[in-house]
Amino acid sequence: CSHSLRRGRPRGPRPGRIGRGKFDSACALCSVFSGGFVDTPQYAGRHSFALPLSVQSYSPSMELILIRHGLPVSKVSEDGAPADPPLSEVGRAQAEAVGQWLAEESIDRIIVSPLRRAQETAAPLARRLGVEPEIEPRIAEYDRESDTYIPLEELRELDYEAWRDFMRRGYPEGLDLESFRHGVVTACDEAIAENPGRRIALVCHGGVINAWAAHVIGLGFKLFFNPGYTSINRFLASREGICSVGSLGEVAHLRTMTSAPD
Repeated sequence: CSHSLRRGRPRGPRPGRIGRGKFDSACALCSVFSGGFVDTPQYAGRHSFALPLSVQSYSPSMELILIRHGLPVSKVSEDGAPADPPLSEVGRAQAEAVGQWLAEESIDRIIVSPLRRAQETAAPLARRLGVEPEIEPRIAEYDRESDTYIPLEELRELDYEAWRDFMRRGYPEGLDLESFRHGVVTACDEAIAENPGRRIALVCHGGVINAWAAHVIGLGFKLFFNPGYTSINRFLASREGICSVGSLGEVAHLRTMTSAPD
């Protein structure tokens, strides 16, 4: 199994890529997808579950890789303008690590959120590949207009009640969930349709990754897991238009770092 979610403890993938692993009863994703392709009215249509056991005979038309940005700094805008923080020193090291890791793969296009933390994360990979990143506003995070940015792990230490309130709700108060979800899904659908037979990287945000993953799995809109900083999340699209999860939360590229925060 090459999945990164395991019961009890998240863990990075083994060196093998999806399609080379085997079913593992201890793996949460293997268990979720062990029913094979879902063909019920609830999940009928363009997107479906996929069974890891069948991936070896599964012929994807393209691979869509969603990469979360590196760790940003905290920032409060004094004039009320969007905070839009840059990467921290750790975040820049994470960006270099994921850039070096993915540079070994044949990535044809890099599509990036307009937010600074995503663009700075994409830069090392773009430089190594010689690919010019393309800006896609629809994959900006839901907090794009906020004048304050505090990483959740830092917020938990600074204001536990505010952190707990956010975690209970799962998204910022006042967020237009459907508009955000629709933008993410439309952008990803278009990237798939425009790039048959190619591997495309989208450098974006945790909320974006959750929105797309939940859509592919069939959960509607849910922030159901925490993608680590610069985590790699793979989705496969068949020539028939069926999308499936390849992996969630790959962070093997961070193992050489002395500190790899979530």
